[in-house]
Amino acid sequence: MRSECRQHVEAVLEVSRRLLELADWGGPEEGGDACLVFDAIARDCAYKIRNAAEAFMARSDDYQVEAS
Repeated sequence: MRSECRQHVEAVLEVSRRLLELADWGGPEEGGDACLVFDAIARDCAYKIRNAAEAFMARSDDYQVEAS
């Protein structure tokens, strides 16, 4: 059985994947420059979340990163 911490980190990684999908979904014809800026913010947050989760996994002695 997976630990609660592992499940939590995997859920956080799923949130970052979903944020990237949402950022790629919009377009300039949908909302102009404001939409592009918002998508860039979402993309930046997604990468920061993913990097933080991966760094946490790399530091943890009992957490092995699985290839995806």
